[in-house]
Amino acid sequence: MDDVQHFLLEREAENNLALGLLAQGGQSHVLRRQGIRCLLIQAGRRAALSTPAAPPVAALQALRDRLPAPLVRLTGPPSPTREVMECLAQRWNLRAECKDSMRLYRLTRLGCAPGEGTLRALQPSDEPWLTTWMLQFYREALPFEPVQADQVAAQCRKKLQQGDFFGWQVAGQWVSMAAFTRPSPHGVCLSSVFTPPALR
Repeated sequence: MDDVQHFLLEREAENNLALGLLAQGGQSHVLRRQGIRCLLIQAGRRAALSTPAAPPVAALQALRDRLPAPLVRLTGPPSPTREVMECLAQRWNLRAECKDSMRLYRLTRLGCAPGEGTLRALQPSDEPWLTTWMLQFYREALPFEPVQADQVAAQCRKKLQQGDFFGWQVAGQWVSMAAFTRPSPHGVCLSSVFTPPALR
């Protein structure tokens, strides 16, 4: 397990999702050949792929054969993630489909534009409106991920207890929100960044 984490930390930002799934108790499927060649971290039916270069078809087939159940979502670099998904889909007679494509960006300079308002940590008492906003966030940003209101409320409650949610307040009114997620040794991800349409 130590070499798996070391492999992921070599490209910490790129592998943030895989590190997060690993921290949640995800199972690692590793292909080795003079070190780690291809790594897939699986938690439930979601997985993250990490590989320094596109592995050969035989390696993808070997990886596919190790998975005990179908995946519904696989995240990773565009290639070879596409090839891995097609290979996995053949095993379970499913269809592979690209749902979204996002890039990684490196922040090299931070500038604060003048503006009114205050950043505040959200409290458990904020759960009702936060849950409503989170449901709107999922519908707008992740329409392909079905969610239930009770699941979102439980997620908000847990992250509020952990102190992970923050909001921007102007004249006593909440106008936007964001949350910390998947901390790693040298960074953290921002997620659930949302401003209601009427306040944009």
